[in-house]
Amino acid sequence: MYCVNCEAYGHMANYSKCPLYPKPRKGATIKPNYTTIVNSLVRPNVSFAQAAAQQEKNKNTAPTPNRWHHESKNLKNEIKLFDYAKINSESTLEEKVAKFADAVSSAHNLASKPIKNTRHSYTPQHINYLITCKNRARKLYQQTLNPLHKTEANRLQKLIKKEIRIHAQNTWNAKLESLETQDNSLWRMQKYFRKKRSDIPNLTGPNGIASNDEQKANLIANTFIDNYTENKRPGKHATNIDSDVTNTLTRFFSTPPSSPISPTDPDEICDYMKN
Repeated sequence: MYCVNCEAYGHMANYSKCPLYPKPRKGATIKPNYTTIVNSLVRPNVSFAQAAAQQEKNKNTAPTPNRWHHESKNLKNEIKLFDYAKINSESTLEEKVAKFADAVSSAHNLASKPIKNTRHSYTPQHINYLITCKNRARKLYQQTLNPLHKTEANRLQKLIKKEIRIHAQNTWNAKLESLETQDNSLWRMQKYFRKKRSDIPNLTGPNGIASNDEQKANLIANTFIDNYTENKRPGKHATNIDSDVTNTLTRFFSTPPSSPISPTDPDEICDYMKN
């Protein structure tokens, strides 16, 4: 066994009694000025996290320049002012205006970058600060492999989960306290909870769960084919059932009932129910 922290044989790096990085007792915190002569020495065995961190720092983080300069040159090449000098009719004017608008719109679209939707749920400032401290401790552990930083990162992670649960509960309590009967907010909330919602199961076929629209359509079509059969024509197509149906409907619509229809007599209804 070899310890990469103190470079000694006989124990691993996570040994609780390592002379260089001993395991802190439960509940201990890291001092901000935790630096000694021993752990500040530069060692030849650089970890992968340290090498990757140096490469990330050397990357060019300058913002991407705007492309409007290049698109403006293309716009000058497409639009010539002397083409708009000889306009004698309304149709020519409309054609030139449409061409000019299309060129400007195309150049603007090519030079612009779409804005991504980065909407996130609200997080209080103290939780954001804890997340920043946790990320800093995790980064320090990846660079130095100091178990104290890992312990601090795990402690902050548990604290963040606890604070998020408290914030969610407080938000829910505030929402319940804001419900009133005047604006029907209380009624809408109780209706939402009392309404029964049935879970729609997934469409499952012989090949598994249908994931895309094509698989769902084929599965539904095969289900209809297996469960329903086509009505066969009587007499092996000897009788013309289509013409019979058409003639019956024609006779019915050609002699509509008299309007207005006389109301039904209660005695007639009683006789009908008895018979």
